Amino acid sequence: MAIAGCGSSAATKTVIVTTSTVTASASTSSSVTTAASVTTIGAATTSSSAALPLLITMGWSGVEPSTVDFSADGGNIVTGIKWVSWTATGATGDGASGIQSCVPNCAQGTTKQVPTTIVLSDPVNGHFTRLVETRNGTSTVDSYSSQESWPIGAQA
Repeated sequence: MAIAGCGSSAATKTVIVTTSTVTASASTSSSVTTAASVTTIGAATTSSSAALPLLITMGWSGVEPSTVDFSADGGNIVTGIKWVSWTATGATGDGASGIQSCVPNCAQGTTKQVPTTIVLSDPVNGHFTRLVETRNGTSTVDSYSSQESWPIGAQA
C-alpha cells in the first residue's frame, strides 16, 4: 500500500484496509477490515506522529509555512514556499521574494521577484533556532535568540 500526500499542513487520515483470504480447498472466503491512523506532513507520510521541530515567529508557529514574513512593510516576504524536506534536524524550502529597487524611492520603486531558499536548523526545545535565507546571491543567517532579523510572521 502506498499513500502520498501533498500540501503544507499536517493531517491525520484513517485508512481502511480490507484483506481477503480465499482457500483453494473450500469454496468460502473471508474478509477482515481494519483501520489504521496515518499522519501526513507535507509530502512525507509517517505511521506515528513524531514531533517535528516548529518554526516559531512572533505571529505564527507550525510546520511547512507557505509564506515567511521578514518585514512588516512587505520588503522581504518569501511566498509560495515548497518544502523539499522537514525533518527532526532541519528543513529546506524554495520560494520567491521581492527585492525593491527604491528608485525614485521605496514607495514608488519596482519590486523584482527572485528565487529564495530557506534553510532551518539547530532545533532546541521543539523549534528551529537557526534560519538561512538565500536570495539574489546573498545569504542572511538569522538566530532565534537574537530576534533582530528573525521572521515576524508566517502562514500555512
